[in-house]
Amino acid sequence: MASDVEANAAAEASEEKNWRRKGKHDKEKPWDEDPTIDRWTVEKFDPSWNEGGLLEKLIFVINTVDSSSKRHDELHHAQVVEIENGISNASIETGQGANQIRALKRPGDTRWGSHFASVYSLIKMFGVVYSAIQDMAADGSLGSIRADADTSFSYLSSFEFIFILCLTKEIFEITEILGQAFQKKSQDIVNAVCLVSSTKECLQELRSDDGYQQFIDTVIEFCVSHSIDIPDFEETYILRGGRARHQPDQLTKEHYFQVEIFRATLDTQLFELNRRFNEKVEGSMTVSTTRKTRDPYIILKARDLIKLLSRSVPAPQAIKVLNDEMNCDIIKIGSIIRNKERFVKRRERLLGPNLSTLKAIEILTGCYILVQGNTVAAMGTFKGLKQVRRVVEDCIKNIKHPVYHIKELLIKRELAKNPALATESWDRFLPNFKKKNVKQKKPNTKEKKQYTPFPPPQQPSKIDLELESGEYFMSDKKKSAKKWQDKLDKQSEKSEEKKRKREAAFVPPKENTQSTKTTNDNNGIADIAKSLKKKTKKLRNSEAQENVKIESYVASNEESHSKKKHKSSSM
Repeated sequence: MASDVEANAAAEASEEKNWRRKGKHDKEKPWDEDPTIDRWTVEKFDPSWNEGGLLEKLIFVINTVDSSSKRHDELHHAQVVEIENGISNASIETGQGANQIRALKRPGDTRWGSHFASVYSLIKMFGVVYSAIQDMAADGSLGSIRADADTSFSYLSSFEFIFILCLTKEIFEITEILGQAFQKKSQDIVNAVCLVSSTKECLQELRSDDGYQQFIDTVIEFCVSHSIDIPDFEETYILRGGRARHQPDQLTKEHYFQVEIFRATLDTQLFELNRRFNEKVEGSMTVSTTRKTRDPYIILKARDLIKLLSRSVPAPQAIKVLNDEMNCDIIKIGSIIRNKERFVKRRERLLGPNLSTLKAIEILTGCYILVQGNTVAAMGTFKGLKQVRRVVEDCIKNIKHPVYHIKELLIKRELAKNPALATESWDRFLPNFKKKNVKQKKPNTKEKKQYTPFPPPQQPSKIDLELESGEYFMSDKKKSAKKWQDKLDKQSEKSEEKKRKREAAFVPPKENTQSTKTTNDNNGIADIAKSLKKKTKKLRNSEAQENVKIESYVASNEESHSKKKHKSSSM
């Protein structure tokens, strides 16, 4: 026990003795925990050229040289001088359309091929650009532009920059035809597969030892022609701007340029092409006849088979199209509607929940249906394919829901069992589904004012209003007194209005004299009617005895009644 305690105390003392404050370089490293990590491996060259890569340097150089009209003219003048010197020295070939004055092209992110044009233009005009930037860096009157020129000159005079620039040009020259071909809307699949395979072969050829040797020779020749220093490839390549203590000596510059840049970039290109266009996708199908071919219509059947297989129809199901009674139909639904959201909803309507709607259509029509992307592949008889096309087009065009078509097909299926109805029309048995369009609310549109070329009249300002009322010439005391008086007037008006509202509740309502007059008139009419009935009864009884005319009798009674009414009113 005593020996263990003494050992622990000695270990703690040694740790305290060796302890020191940690600096910024003493952070935890990933290789401290994992011994399998080699911390002195060279980081591979990133072929995407992100921040600080080739494209950023290329844009910086072009902007420095060709950012103003004055520099643009100077660049053109330098090109003219270079062409004249080349023609006089017989180092440049002459001919129709040759030796044209070029312009530097900036790489655009939205157009394919623009990077290749930018790299190609810089390589063709390298001598002119190199001399122009050298003159700008030596000119002391430019100020801040001189610093950009110094940076651009350091880029152009670097062998590594020239190496990557030439490598980029070689890769773009190989892949340019493939990129331009893929931009076309209509492309032959066989031609596209041939272009991919030829591009792979060219890249693989460039990656070989002979390809690298030819490439490095062209780079060295380019550097010699433009007086750029060529490094010694046998020297040790120094990492991170300075020699590390534990850096291996076998890492030469030749290894860095050949393995870490050249082959790493080409491997990345080949990996992308193999990943996107692998052997499973590249396969092609051809149709050919033999001496045993007796039915020429089988060629069209083979064409239909290829169509179905290209639309992901399973091979056992697609082979059935070779039978005589089996046919296929490819319904293109992608071009029927432009709105993507509506297209997706209507396609889901055709499928139904858990593919129930699609299964019901398959059972009723006797066809195999597969909805794949922007097409619907159907296999069956001509009658069934005709029904399927009608259901699909009505669903995508929003004419009729598939459920209504299913109901119609069920009714027709039951009617077909009755032989008595074979020659009759079935329209009276089929339901008529009317589409109900819900009226949408009309947007509130403001009425447009009548256009006048004259501006609206200017509103009077506060000073103008004071000048009109005379308040502008009053003293501050009088202005305050007037404000106070206006306030009192408003208060008195409001109080009178409130008093008027309170007193309105105690005002008696007005009597309606017209209603009393109408009631009296109605009572008088009723009395006249009763008296006339009594008189007619008496007249009928006495008509046989006395020959009296009814009209004179009634008139006399009316006169007497009016006299009585007049007397009563006078009293």
